[in-house]
Amino acid sequence: METVYRDCLSDREASQLKELVESCNLHDGTVYSTPQDADAYALAVREGRIIGAVCVYRIGSTKDGKEADELYCFTDPLFRRQAVFSSLLSYISPILRDVLVFPVYEGPEDTAGALKALSAEKDHDEHFMERKLEKAADGPGPNRAADELYPDKASDALPSGRECPNGDVKSDRDIKIEVLSESDLLISSRFCECSLMSYGEATVYLYGMLTYAKYQGKGYGSEFMRRVIALLSSPKAETVLGKNFSNVERIILQVSSENIPALKLYKKSGFHISESLSFYNIKKKDHFPKV
Repeated sequence: METVYRDCLSDREASQLKELVESCNLHDGTVYSTPQDADAYALAVREGRIIGAVCVYRIGSTKDGKEADELYCFTDPLFRRQAVFSSLLSYISPILRDVLVFPVYEGPEDTAGALKALSAEKDHDEHFMERKLEKAADGPGPNRAADELYPDKASDALPSGRECPNGDVKSDRDIKIEVLSESDLLISSRFCECSLMSYGEATVYLYGMLTYAKYQGKGYGSEFMRRVIALLSSPKAETVLGKNFSNVERIILQVSSENIPALKLYKKSGFHISESLSFYNIKKKDHFPKV
């Protein structure tokens, strides 16, 4: 077995990594995406074929200020329990940061065994949530105001100091829509903001949901989410949001299990948890003290 380092993959390696991830998903009942945009890779190669991979993402700092890397690890089911994973981890350890974070789907015995061997500690779960959309009947659409929450539409503007990146601002009464790119929008009001990204066929990814501090806990977030959902459900979505946001059938998002207010907001807004990843941490110095 040969162990190699890459900071980017060739087309052939990317194809082989995709096959490896699909093989692991089929064997383990998981749904990992192929990490072809990682910052670094350690690959185990046997007879010209990738049989193991550690994919490294630089993610900044943990809650206690330690520099961290997020690692996605895959070993061909036919070559497990042959030290492929441990060899790769040792090989790439010189470039790794202080804390190693492993996002995993709970369940597979091989994964559980590897985490136990590393004495990994569970940090939190990350939930993937989704909500189906039904197109509203043609009519006034999402412009119905909630007077108790939006009493002063004339003063409803972006927070002071915020500038639109390209000057392209559309208005929908008490909310504003900024075109960030062909596939991204920023939706904002005096009280809240979120971003929408066109994400494959008939799907929108919602991220960056924020209720500004002085308005939190007063119902503004729920009403804002209602308005965003109404916009996406409207027959006029293409006119208001653009062609990439027409005919949307599903909204998806990601939220930490530690963010209880956000979880409550999303569930109240009709989202349900579709799957979860568990995040485990280890301290590099505990396993590679001489590096």
